[in-house]
Amino acid sequence: MRMRHLTFQIANVTSAIVWVPFMLFWGYAFSRAVGDLSRLTTGNWVALIAFLVALMMALTFVTVKMQGKSAKDRRQEGQKRSTAVKLAE
Repeated sequence: MRMRHLTFQIANVTSAIVWVPFMLFWGYAFSRAVGDLSRLTTGNWVALIAFLVALMMALTFVTVKMQGKSAKDRRQEGQKRSTAVKLAE
């Protein structure tokens, strides 16, 4: 798969022009929605961090469950099946 240098550079620059505003938008939207964080007390900060940690742990758990077995596990199962087939022959 070869691509001409000029074609690659045009695609690269165009994607950067689209990507940068898209990525900055989420920070802007979050800051507008949350407002001034300097008003939070220590207890509020602890609760916010605990919530974010719990949310990330839940999302990680769901993602791992959705993905199922790891590639290593699938590869080992494939090797076991091929060994069983060879033994059956």
